[in-house]
Amino acid sequence: MKAPHLLKFEIFKTEKFIRKHIHDYSCYNHRQFVLAKMSEVGYYDEDDGRNFEELFRYVGQLLNDATIDNVDDLLSWLAPSILREGMNEIRLHSFLFCLNLAAYDLRFCEELRALYGESHAFENHRRFMVKFIVDQCRGAACSLTDAGNGGNGVTGQQPMSKITKLDDQDSVFLRAIKNSEMNRTAPQHKKWCKLFLGFDIE
Repeated sequence: MKAPHLLKFEIFKTEKFIRKHIHDYSCYNHRQFVLAKMSEVGYYDEDDGRNFEELFRYVGQLLNDATIDNVDDLLSWLAPSILREGMNEIRLHSFLFCLNLAAYDLRFCEELRALYGESHAFENHRRFMVKFIVDQCRGAACSLTDAGNGGNGVTGQQPMSKITKLDDQDSVFLRAIKNSEMNRTAPQHKKWCKLFLGFDIE
């Protein structure tokens, strides 16, 4: 179908544009919209196989002592409460594909920061991707099973502090994200974590 191929092309095109116009946030925003739409429609790239290299790297970086050799290992951290046999395979592939793109963009932001220094555009895009990953993992029990409605509903920048809190019942992976984000020194970042990720601030 044309629409899914268009989404794939938009991901390719926006990266090229961002590399030429690093401070134009409209393109970052469009890239975020495309990723959210991919998640919403359950898109994944059939030509991409099951290469989730960026996601493996990101999860492994956060969980230093974890052994992550295959997709089952990955899912044990991303969606620990769901049995693999209960997952819808199409939704699962889309879930991993979209998270892999988000993990790629986290590294992309670090690459841009290393080349050009600090920028609000880089940091805001990075925050969107962190929130996207957190939202996807929190909603996995619904989105990955046939009992779910198939919508992965990304909330973008809607505050979540009144909707959900990160507590001891959440996954080790989400707690690792919390620890990583709370250690960042960007101004007002802890407040952002509380408002948009639902992280308690001790």
